[in-house]
Amino acid sequence: VARIMQPGKPRRDARRFSPLAPGSFLGHGRFQVVSEIGGGTHSRVYRAVDTCEGRRGVALKVEQVPAGVRPLLRNEADILEALAGCPGITKTICFMQESAEIS
Repeated sequence: VARIMQPGKPRRDARRFSPLAPGSFLGHGRFQVVSEIGGGTHSRVYRAVDTCEGRRGVALKVEQVPAGVRPLLRNEADILEALAGCPGITKTICFMQESAEIS
C-alpha cells in the first residue's frame, strides 16, 4: 500500500473531491492509477501499478488535506510502521506528500 497526501479542500467528505482518472500518475510519476477501488470520509483508494518495481500492483490511498492541518494518513502510516511484520497488517511501501497537480 502506498499512501499519498495532497493539499486541497477540507476533508469533510472525500467523495466530494474529483476521482483520479485511469492513467493518472502520482508520487512524482512512480504510481499509475488503474481504477478506483472505493472512497470514504477522508480518502480514496485506487488500484495502481508501481512503475519503479516492475509494474507490480498496489493499492494507493490518497487524502486531500487543507493547508495547516496534519494529515490523517501520516498518523496511519506511523501506526502501520510500528506494527510492521505483524500478521494481517498491510505492508506500506511509502508515504509521501505532493502538490495538488496530477499528471
